Amino acid sequence: MDGIKLLDGFKKIAPDIYSVLDNYEGAAYDNKAVLYEKLVSKKIYNKIIWGTSPEDYKKFAEKAINSSGGTLIDAGCGGLIQTSEIYLRAKDHCVLVDNSSEMLKIAKGRLTKQDEKLSQHIHLLQADVFNLPFPDQVFDTVCSFGMIHLFDKKQEFVNETLRTLKSGGSFYYSTMTTKRPISKFYMGLLRKNNEFGELFSKEQTLSLFSDRNLSIVCYLKGSMLFIEGKKKG
Repeated sequence: MDGIKLLDGFKKIAPDIYSVLDNYEGAAYDNKAVLYEKLVSKKIYNKIIWGTSPEDYKKFAEKAINSSGGTLIDAGCGGLIQTSEIYLRAKDHCVLVDNSSEMLKIAKGRLTKQDEKLSQHIHLLQADVFNLPFPDQVFDTVCSFGMIHLFDKKQEFVNETLRTLKSGGSFYYSTMTTKRPISKFYMGLLRKNNEFGELFSKEQTLSLFSDRNLSIVCYLKGSMLFIEGKKKG
């Protein structure tokens, strides 16, 4: 099943952007989208707060997207500040999902140039990542970059996204952990402002993938944990 068929029947809310949400005109995060984009693109911010760099995120995303070998879903794609060029070069159908219509508009802007149409292999969808509008086991690859740490219901998010992954499919997740004291402190401030989920260590995060039907490898860069694995057949 390709990306086009997966979006059959969904309502179009803007050119090349579809939605399955009743309240598709706005999300709580929309008014922060531009500020967030500016912040996460700063090298100094990532180096000081997280001990990482934008290049670390791009390297991981490039591996995930380029190794798909079939239809891919990106759960919580955001504005594609690190990934737009990678998606443009991708050969497979990519369904990019976010709850924020504003983020999807930003994403589309990065994916199009001078009024060019969106590439036919890329599909933008507004949806709830805790209730994805897809059957079980339809995607060959599941990606989620920098999302797990935003939620309290981390296990529910992981379970829902992996539900859509085919047996034998690959998954790629990146998420912040409490590895560095300054990161933990900053995460705590964000949580008080309802912009972060429950703070998890590396070990707590990896426990989200303890299902025996999953095989994983991971590495830590600063406070960012990069996880990749397979869903066993």
